[in-house]
Amino acid sequence: MSSITALRTLLLAFELFAGSSALMALAWLGATQKSSSARHLLWVGAFGAALLLPLLAAILPAPLHIAISAPAAALPSLHASTAAASALTGPIAEEFAFDASSVALGLAALWLTGACGLALRSLVGLICLAALRRQSRPFALAPADLPRVSATRRECELRLSCSENGPVTFGLWKPVILLPQSAMTWSRARLHAVLLHELAHIRRRDGFAQMLSLCACAIYWPNPLVWMGARRLRREAEMAADDAVLMGGVKASQYAGDLLELAREFRTRRPIISGTALFMTAPSALEARVESVLASTTLRTGVTPMDVLKSAGFGIIAAATLAFACPSLAQEAATPSPPAVPVPATAATPATPPAPPAPATDAAMATPPAPADAVDLSRPIIIDEHGVHHLSRSEERRLHADVERARREAREAVARMRPELARAAAEVKASEAAVRAVRAARPQIEAAMVEAEKERPQVDAAMAEMRPELDRALVQVRDELRRQHFDVQIRERVDAALKRAEIHIEAAKARVDQKGLAEDKVEERDENSDTPDSN
Repeated sequence: MSSITALRTLLLAFELFAGSSALMALAWLGATQKSSSARHLLWVGAFGAALLLPLLAAILPAPLHIAISAPAAALPSLHASTAAASALTGPIAEEFAFDASSVALGLAALWLTGACGLALRSLVGLICLAALRRQSRPFALAPADLPRVSATRRECELRLSCSENGPVTFGLWKPVILLPQSAMTWSRARLHAVLLHELAHIRRRDGFAQMLSLCACAIYWPNPLVWMGARRLRREAEMAADDAVLMGGVKASQYAGDLLELAREFRTRRPIISGTALFMTAPSALEARVESVLASTTLRTGVTPMDVLKSAGFGIIAAATLAFACPSLAQEAATPSPPAVPVPATAATPATPPAPPAPATDAAMATPPAPADAVDLSRPIIIDEHGVHHLSRSEERRLHADVERARREAREAVARMRPELARAAAEVKASEAAVRAVRAARPQIEAAMVEAEKERPQVDAAMAEMRPELDRALVQVRDELRRQHFDVQIRERVDAALKRAEIHIEAAKARVDQKGLAEDKVEERDENSDTPDSN
């Protein structure tokens, strides 16, 4: 990876981090509506804009460019200058050779590890939900027990869990409402409220909004504001579903009591699926939900298609604005090397006959001849394809300043890393102590394992003896629950028949009374007619 590519990658990561923080802050400031449905829709728009931000940042041109200088070409130096520079900066450069490419690759690997970990967790949650669906069975309700809502098609599938899992809603294309095993003994009012709550999630497409927040958390997982926004989104979804239950005619005090009772009985026991499903009894926002249910000033209306259009427009405009405002890096062209100064050729002189060589003396032999191209080594020089050049005073001062700055940065890096090195050494010592303790306790551990293996047949035999009794007890419990359920149905039917019989009896009594009164009137009239006139 080139240096300019690494710098652009780091700049893009910083821009996405800042852009997602700005979107979450805008959603937090804008979520002041009294309606939970409107607040939930605003958070959905913010997460959609956060997912759209990387794509727009890659497509839209940046109006602001940050120019950086091109890297200077490596220039060879004389042996003396090279040795001096190595003596000043050699050990430091070898120990702390950090560049933008290494930092970018390290951050990319760290981000990819976190994103893959979150994606794997979501995948495991989906697999667990599919297993829960396979282990459940369809649950058919009587027409009188179904919630009184208008429906033109089959919106979801109602299933009964084989254990106490639920109430929970999951699935995007084929939603499923999963009720716990004890739902068979619930009252009609509680069952009606629970089904209204879960149907509100399905009709509002809260599963799709939850998937948007999971994708945003996987992409922006280093940003804590995104995780706080995802938690607020789930809270607003539950409160909006509670408002739908109250709008369906359920009394607020009764629903609040049912909500607290359900939260006490059915807590989320599997955190791995808490992010991929909508649990009615999630304890994270239970207090706020109960306060919202009992509040008389809360606006409980839903959202309109115009509100959805406004939220989508807000998300697109906010993402496009942030992507358009992000600057980009531009590299300047490399500075051309100075042209070589031509050396004027000396004028040709007429050839003269060579003079006879003088006899060599001791002084002449002791003084070596000077080279034709003598170089002054007292000042720094460089050698390139144009020849030998002396550094100017300003270039020399800049070179010394660069060397001093590199040495100062190296000292600061060493000072920053010293606490980390000390902490690492302490951790190594602690781990060595733990290893020694484990080695010292190894004989006792092995002896305990041998004793456990010896007692294992006895434990297996005891479990085998107790298994038939446990099976019989479970069968009796199931029969008793089924009998109680049937007794409840029979009792309801008997009560209804008694009420109808009482109505018929009262009607018959009324008719008899009316008939007797009519007969008395007829007899009185007859008696009056038979009495002789006194005149």
